[in-house]
Amino acid sequence: MVMIRQATMDDFDELFELKLESRVEARQFNKKLVPINEVADRYKLYLKKDLSSEWRAVFIAVEYGKIIGMALGKIFRSMHILGHERTGYISNVYVKKGFRNKGLGEKLADTLIDWFKSKDATALTLEVYGSNKAALDFYRKLGFKDHSVKMVRDI
Repeated sequence: MVMIRQATMDDFDELFELKLESRVEARQFNKKLVPINEVADRYKLYLKKDLSSEWRAVFIAVEYGKIIGMALGKIFRSMHILGHERTGYISNVYVKKGFRNKGLGEKLADTLIDWFKSKDATALTLEVYGSNKAALDFYRKLGFKDHSVKMVRDI
């Protein structure tokens, strides 16, 4: 049976491995991401911050004592002109291959969204690579709408 719970520092090592796995997959959608072996230390710092900040949360899906999925998010103060004081930002929802398409991603995202609500966030935002059709479909199924286009170019 799968259990969803908030991660703690006790989960750090296994969670860090899952985070790296998710970043390796992300490289298929953005070849400009720096190879994981060159930035792993930064991901360690980010994850420690995610696990220790009042305004960040990490939820994990655990089956038979193993972490098989995660959802990470943070809250930031919005610009007043946007009409929201606090906005939740979903930075990553990831489920290991072999456990996908069983509703775990949705359960993780819903748990994170409930956490955002408990912190008085009134809007949610996230970014998805335009070529990541599975992620686009997943978030649209959760009620997210296409809102803006982030454009990038080298100089």
